[in-house]
Amino acid sequence: MKEDSRRVKMTKTLLHKGLIEALRDKPLDKITVTEICDFADVNRSTYYSYFSDPFDQIIQYEKSIGESIRNQMEGVYQDNMSTQERCN
Repeated sequence: MKEDSRRVKMTKTLLHKGLIEALRDKPLDKITVTEICDFADVNRSTYYSYFSDPFDQIIQYEKSIGESIRNQMEGVYQDNMSTQERCN
């Protein structure tokens, strides 16, 4: 899968922060795309190029967190294997 550009990553980060901020005040089913976009200072059309709605956004956000954790754990595992090989 193609890596997102720096701009796309920043936009998604701002949108995720907007979602999290909105979740402080109300449940997911009451959050609007407009609220998220207003916080992130992003157009709604940009939002819809990445997500279909706040439910889709939170699912994608959870997946990205899981992938990040998995990648970090794989890095730790690889580092440990390299250390063990050097010690043997």
